[in-house]
Amino acid sequence: MNNTHQRTRRSLYSFLLLCRVCAVMAFAQIETGTIVGTVSDATGAAMPGVKVEIRSAATGVVTTLTTNDAGRYQSPPLKPDSYEIAAAIQGFKTTKATLVLEVNQRTGLDLKLEAGAVTDSVTITDATPLLETENSTLGNVRSEKAVADLPLNVRNFAFLITLAPGLKN
Repeated sequence: MNNTHQRTRRSLYSFLLLCRVCAVMAFAQIETGTIVGTVSDATGAAMPGVKVEIRSAATGVVTTLTTNDAGRYQSPPLKPDSYEIAAAIQGFKTTKATLVLEVNQRTGLDLKLEAGAVTDSVTITDATPLLETENSTLGNVRSEKAVADLPLNVRNFAFLITLAPGLKN
């Protein structure tokens, strides 16, 4: 009876440990990104109180922000997508830019406003920089086709972590 009780207890402890490890792995997954930046005028002076709108290309959802006293803005966590960012304030031309936000990416996008009538607008098209300057986290994004084409014996997503650079097998 005592031996059976010990085996049951060990099995319970093993199960609880497994649940805890799985929970930690689940919390480590980040599926969003953020957009940060500064809005300045043509002379480079920071512009507080500028209305910044971030529009998702896929869903059309608009997130509206206002720059702080230093002219900086930061979006809430956003789903990976193509976004159009527009900055506007009275007496300046509206400036627009587009970018593609990836998983676990913190992309910096600085906008410059030019003096002009409210009806004027400036559109900036710029690719996302390849160098991550906003934080020191490492990320690895694989497209759906790249994952489907992988020569895996077992179709288990957990094996994909071994493909990240810097990890030993």
